[in-house]
Amino acid sequence: MSACDSDHLLILLQASSVPLAKIPRVHRFKFKAYRLQHNDCDEVVKQAWATNVTGSPMYYAAKKIEFTRIQLDDWQKRAFRTRQQQMLGVHARLEELLEVPVSVEVQNEKKELMSKLQNLLSQEESFWKQRSKVTWLKEGDRNTTFFHRKAANRKRKTSFMVFMMKMGIGVIMT
Repeated sequence: MSACDSDHLLILLQASSVPLAKIPRVHRFKFKAYRLQHNDCDEVVKQAWATNVTGSPMYYAAKKIEFTRIQLDDWQKRAFRTRQQQMLGVHARLEELLEVPVSVEVQNEKKELMSKLQNLLSQEESFWKQRSKVTWLKEGDRNTTFFHRKAANRKRKTSFMVFMMKMGIGVIMT
């Protein structure tokens, strides 16, 4: 086909059976907004940043950022992995309190548990809001199956693209 017949270009793809070199996995720091809602976040950052480092100003800044990332990741594993279990525990205790005769102590405990549950739900919502990249999530909404599906689908789509790139096949997805 001559160039004057069409404004399109032909593309020839050839699949290779030679495996691609394995690319080492690099951990990139990702800011997670829900961390800011936790009371201990500021303290973790302050302690990590207070670490003594010597060297040039650029080396100093890079090492402090790296150490802060490591500390935040470790803290997140300890603090947030149990969020679902905490919510289940609070919910179970609230169910128990519904069976108990009403008293001032029971009312105070219910109020504390409701506040704790609200805080945990707010953290969970912030997590899924950022993970799903749904920008139109309204402040009063709670995380629903819809948002969990959006996040899971995004992960599935990303995994497919990474797989195709490792196979040496270029992929353009919209």
